[in-house]
Amino acid sequence: MISKILMTDNIDFGTCVHTFNDYSIYLLDDIYKFLKSVKIWKGLRTKNGKYSVDNREVDDNKVNEIYECILNNTLSPSIFQISEIYDTKERQFILRCWEGQHRWYALKKYLRDGHANRRYINHLFVCFVYKNETDDSVRIKFRNYNKITPVPIDYDDNLTVNLELKIRRIELTKYLVDYIKGLYPNLQSTSDRPRKPNYNIDNLTFTLNNFIKDNELEYKTFSYMKDLISNTNLKLKEFYENEYEKNKSNKPASVKKAFDYNCFLFLLDDFTSQITIMEETRTVIEV
Repeated sequence: MISKILMTDNIDFGTCVHTFNDYSIYLLDDIYKFLKSVKIWKGLRTKNGKYSVDNREVDDNKVNEIYECILNNTLSPSIFQISEIYDTKERQFILRCWEGQHRWYALKKYLRDGHANRRYINHLFVCFVYKNETDDSVRIKFRNYNKITPVPIDYDDNLTVNLELKIRRIELTKYLVDYIKGLYPNLQSTSDRPRKPNYNIDNLTFTLNNFIKDNELEYKTFSYMKDLISNTNLKLKEFYENEYEKNKSNKPASVKKAFDYNCFLFLLDDFTSQITIMEETRTVIEV
């Protein structure tokens, strides 16, 4: 009998600081409960019971480096990406960490060696916990995550990273993707190279994340970012109206469809190149 109890309903290793429809953000405050509840995701299980090579091999030297940073109180704030997956062997949902495995093993070593300096550990790690997933969906998340965050940066645990900026960028990106999905649900495509003016969610996420990062927009309000998108679409609409005002019969099918759905963003390979950064008097983050 399949257990209907979701692990995400009973998380006790951290304090929940924010909840979305499909995931929540926790500040880790009990490493013992964390290690007991969260296991490492090894990849997609194949028919012969082995795992596909998705997650990276554990580098003992990297684990030891992180371990030493923890001992010396020099480890920068870090992120764990965790998904709740139904395990057919265990016949229950299990929390699997698919990003941060070296930090996970370093914490395990820290606890195993009997160190008691847990106050330093508390709230040093932020956990993104995704609800009710499968190995396939985790595999997609893992690959897309590493597109957004290059491997040399993300796996250098000694690098000082502004965690607050990273979290905010993820939140803004998700907000904008959901906003665009809500406006144009019929233009979504599963293809990596969708026909214009259709769009791919993964490509859109990657593009918006980079745009926010490159222009240092992490602390702009949600309404400000939404206005950027809306104004850009309006600007492109005006351009195409002028472009085909006299030659309506020569309007390409992609442009016709864009007018049908009032979506002109994806007629371009990268619509963010046409976004004009506006001045904003209010920079307080909306809750």
